[in-house]
Order: sequence, then structure tokens, then C-alpha cells
Amino acid sequence: MRAPRSGDEATAVCRAGIRVYVTRPGTVIVRLGHRAQGCVHLRKNYKEERRTTTENAATVATKKAVKRSDPVDWASYFWEKNDLGDERDAFLVMSSTLRFHRITTDALEIELKAHGLNLTDYLLLMTLELSENGTRLLSRLAKSLLLLATTITLATDRLENTGLVSRDAHPTDLRATYATITDEGRQFILTVTNALKEISFGLVGSTPVQQRKLLAAMTALRSAAGDVDPAA
Repeated sequence: MRAPRSGDEATAVCRAGIRVYVTRPGTVIVRLGHRAQGCVHLRKNYKEERRTTTENAATVATKKAVKRSDPVDWASYFWEKNDLGDERDAFLVMSSTLRFHRITTDALEIELKAHGLNLTDYLLLMTLELSENGTRLLSRLAKSLLLLATTITLATDRLENTGLVSRDAHPTDLRATYATITDEGRQFILTVTNALKEISFGLVGSTPVQQRKLLAAMTALRSAAGDVDPAA
């Protein structure tokens, strides 16, 4: 049987001969059989059904909205729906931070590749450029960049081979080695940095105000986590 239409005397007929009359919104009369001497009149209020239908529609709309939104909103919605308890915000911040890190890193690496560098090489050169005399111990570079000593050693090897960095032994500690940015390295890193400025260092679409707010928030979080830059 097709659904009866809203309005007076709208009628739908099924194969068994059941006639359904909608005499007014919310009231339905059902008559059984074509030749029945008596009529069975059933009246039912559909408010509860309409409420359920509205709630189901709202749920569907919410799910569609979540699908259209970003993955962090999606995670937030289902965190609450699945009743995962507290620390939701911490999880969402972690997820958002990692996603933004990947977005930023991808943008940087595309530009750096055009200059024959990877992100580690660039950060190593910039750390030397931003130091007092352009020189740092390899061990200090590793701590500053949160990288393994072997990773720093390999990066220094690459940069030394291209003439961007020189390496010198520590005068008293045979286990320690200094890395120093060369004049060629300073000129090169300036060129690369100017190119990265064109893409706002991967923060494409952000405003200076947003950048300052993000920097303040990240500084507070790093401080709370005990991230203190080692002495030069």
C-alpha cells in the first residue's frame, strides 16, 4: 500500500482491499474489505512516530555533517557517541597536531626537494646559521633537533660533501666534533629560506595573528612538557 497523502479524504488501496482514509492530519481510518457490513475504524495519533522520524532524520543529518567535516570533528563525534570518557580534548589536540605536522612537513619537503635538501638538512643548516658563530657540536645539534646522533652525522656528511658545512675535531675531546656552516652554506640557506617564505614555511593560508597565537600555545605546551633548548 502506498502511504496516504496528507489532507482530507486522501485514499490508498492495497491488494487485499484495505482502504485507508486520512480525514485530517494525525487521524487515519482503516476500512477492511470491500463488502464488509461493518467498518473497522482505527484512529491513531502519530505524534510519537513523527518524533521518532524527526530524531532519526536528525541523526542521519548529523552523520552526514560529520562525514563532510574534518577527521578531527569525526573523531570528536564518535568519541562521545561511544562514551570513551574523559581526555577527549587531549586526544583531539594530539590528532590535530599530528595532522597539521604532516601537512606542514609535506609542503616543506616539496619545496626543499627542488633545492636538493631534505627537512633534516635544512634544519641543521638553519640551526648553524642561527647560532652565535655558525658552529655547534654534533651532539648539541642532535639534542636541539631531537634527532639521533647517527642521523645528524649522516646529514653532516651530506652537507660537507656539497661544501655547505665543514667539520672540525674538538681541540681537547677526541670524541666530540664541531660542524660549521660555510660562507657558501650561508648564501645557499638564505636562498632556500626565501623560497620557503613564499609558502609561509608550510603554514599556507594562515594569518600573522594566527601564527602568533599558535606559537604562544605551542610554547606553553612545550614548556609544560619540559622541552628546554640546550645551551649553545
